[in-house]
Amino acid sequence: MSDIYKSKVAGIIRGLIPAELPLFRTWLNKDSVNDMRLLRLFDFYSQHIRKADLTEITKSDAWKSVNGKEKYNDMKFRYLNADLVTRLEEFLIYRRTNEQSRLKDEILSAELGSRGAVKAWNTHYRNFTSHTLSEPVHDADYFSHAWSMEYSRLSLMATGKIEGDAEAITKAAGYLDRFYLIRKLQLCCEMFNAQNVFAQEYQFFLLDAILQHIGNRSYEDTPVIIIYYRILMTLRDSENEEHYHALRELLHMHEHEISLSELRDMYKYVLNYCIKKINLGNISWQGELFDIYKTTVGNRVLMSEGFLSHRDFKNIVTIALRQNQINWAGEFIDRYTSEVPAEERENAKLYNTANLLFHKRDYSGAIRLLQRVDFLDIFYDLDARSILLKTWFELDEQDSFDYHATAFRKFLKRNKSVSDYQRTIYENLITYASRLMHAGTSAAAVKRLSKEISEKKNAADLRWLLAKIEERL
Repeated sequence: MSDIYKSKVAGIIRGLIPAELPLFRTWLNKDSVNDMRLLRLFDFYSQHIRKADLTEITKSDAWKSVNGKEKYNDMKFRYLNADLVTRLEEFLIYRRTNEQSRLKDEILSAELGSRGAVKAWNTHYRNFTSHTLSEPVHDADYFSHAWSMEYSRLSLMATGKIEGDAEAITKAAGYLDRFYLIRKLQLCCEMFNAQNVFAQEYQFFLLDAILQHIGNRSYEDTPVIIIYYRILMTLRDSENEEHYHALRELLHMHEHEISLSELRDMYKYVLNYCIKKINLGNISWQGELFDIYKTTVGNRVLMSEGFLSHRDFKNIVTIALRQNQINWAGEFIDRYTSEVPAEERENAKLYNTANLLFHKRDYSGAIRLLQRVDFLDIFYDLDARSILLKTWFELDEQDSFDYHATAFRKFLKRNKSVSDYQRTIYENLITYASRLMHAGTSAAAVKRLSKEISEKKNAADLRWLLAKIEERL
């Protein structure tokens, strides 16, 4: 791998979304002609990054793109790269502040106040109270912004530049308290989630006092606090399903008061709760999971930057098919394939259509499409192999089934990308399906298998397995 590929400037340019490449070029081009070298260097880097061949080029290649036949000078090249890094960082700051009107308001308020421009500050503050405070979304950013504006006001009051207000401190403190509670609860949710996943112990400072405070103080005027409280309780006390149902009701009632990005994060906890229930063998929760996915498709919560990830697309189709919602799944594929990012779209359509054909019992059609899937994602690979295993079972092709089962086991054993949990449930799927395939007409063997699966419940495609057993009994 070349030094250029590992460089700071290449890392930043790779981090730019496609739409930002021409924006940065235009922004850079507005400056003096002395920056033309930077412009040529940026064009060279962005061109090769788009072609994904930056690993092959050298510093001399980049130097020639900027300086032609001039002899390579390493020190000058380093300075040029450092300048481009500085300009890229300035552009990112510019983009962020230009997009964040609240941040611009806070900077302007602080500057006007510190410079004693009281009349201009008063106009700015009136705009804040008439517009910002009437916004429907009251999330952590809202309260942080309100606190910053009120703190600026307190600073002017302390110096006597504006008239005092006895309620100002209470108001500022209220904004700060709400901002802190939201962020603290949000962070605790992330910590509990990480603790559950990685078995890592964390110290939750002040959490007991905060939970006691929320229990004694109604925050009906700040739904996001109560929502994060309920999310936290689903993580701390997951056996009590009351917390989950209260959370779903709160999200339904207040989704228009929460920013889309934060609502997306909240629904991820809801989805994970259902998935955990299903993984523990509570198949009835698949209906709940399907209902949530329908909700998040309807309100477009799962869309990030206008796109639906291929994983969410696959999960939605999978749970719909497991609920036997075959027509709904087909309509979903037709309608939403175009909303998957372009580089993942073809793969998503092939795999999910193959899954749909399997459930329609068009096994040969499913096999043809699965053979065209590019297994760039471990989840596609595992589930595609699972569908093929079930397909050979359904076709009663014992030799093909046994060959595929052996290959599947070897894949699970050798592939380090497969987690221990995934390895367990897919190995169990292979084992149970193999035993059922070879059980023949032995009702006793099928009953023993049924009892074992019902007790352990730790296999992929559990509902399919149980249905196949039911057919044999």
